[in-house]
Amino acid sequence: MNFGQLMESIISDIGLYVPTVIGALAILLLGWIVAVVLRAATRRVLKAAGLNRRLQSGTEAAADLEGLVARGVFYVVLLLAFIAFLNALDLSMVSQPLQDLVSAFLAFLPNLIGAAVLAFVAWIVATILRTVTVHALRSSGLDERLTAAADMRPVSESLGQAAYGLVLLLFLPAILGALRLDGLLTPVQSLVAELLQYL
Repeated sequence: MNFGQLMESIISDIGLYVPTVIGALAILLLGWIVAVVLRAATRRVLKAAGLNRRLQSGTEAAADLEGLVARGVFYVVLLLAFIAFLNALDLSMVSQPLQDLVSAFLAFLPNLIGAAVLAFVAWIVATILRTVTVHALRSSGLDERLTAAADMRPVSESLGQAAYGLVLLLFLPAILGALRLDGLLTPVQSLVAELLQYL
């Protein structure tokens, strides 16, 4: 094969792959645009619902849950676009493990959502109970008298933190059960059962 034939063969091969590469890049670009739009839309909807505001007014804790959910949507859509990009390039050896990962994640997603909802409820209940405990002790005047007499940090804060931790501990078995973490669930259930005997 002479040099001219070799160049023609290379140009022919490149000509075959250029449309595929351009199509794959277009899929990736489109996926990125969709991810950005969905991130902005998710944040706007959650902001209109006042998620962060309601969360902060109910718990007196600053958390950007709107941003967290919006970022999650963005990265999930971007991952799906990247898998489509790899499939368009016919790189199944690279895309197949990612597809398996996404399939396993989607199968586990209901458990993850259930655990996240339980953890969120636990956090809200624990934060509200801590706030109520602290305010009740401060308004009673008992907190100032005990703190001044003992020369230590306010008792209301210590009892509030104890109430906070107790609520989280009581929710922990349900959260671990939702995640199907049986290896951790059994000892935690035993610990909670023993703790409840003393309460």
